[in-house]
Amino acid sequence: MKKKTVLAQLPYYMVYITEAHAADTWPMKWSIEWNRPKDIAQRIEYAKICASDLLLTENIISFVVDDMNDEFNSKFGSWPTAYYVVSPQAEMLYIGEPGETEASYDIRLMFKFLSNWQRNGKTKSNDDTFRKD
Repeated sequence: MKKKTVLAQLPYYMVYITEAHAADTWPMKWSIEWNRPKDIAQRIEYAKICASDLLLTENIISFVVDDMNDEFNSKFGSWPTAYYVVSPQAEMLYIGEPGETEASYDIRLMFKFLSNWQRNGKTKSNDDTFRKD
């Protein structure tokens, strides 16, 4: 029987933050655009639709939703896209975000970090802690 890697056993969360291009504040004329949600219930509904559209089920990733004051986004600077690895001790181990001239982030870089982290015994080192690609 093949042993599960630590990567497969880690919990993954997606934080649904403020809409980057809400139709009523910064329209881009994309095929799917929503107005900025009026309340948390509407933001939760948007997150559910997003998860469904991306085929992300609870057994793959858990969705959580930023509050209406955008507290997570404000504290982490996650707009428009960012990826974080946080230790069980709540230490920031990794930040992955698009480069200045890029529109998206290559998620494989985060998984490479996680693989190295697993291989090196899940210890912090100056080479892989709080790393920003």
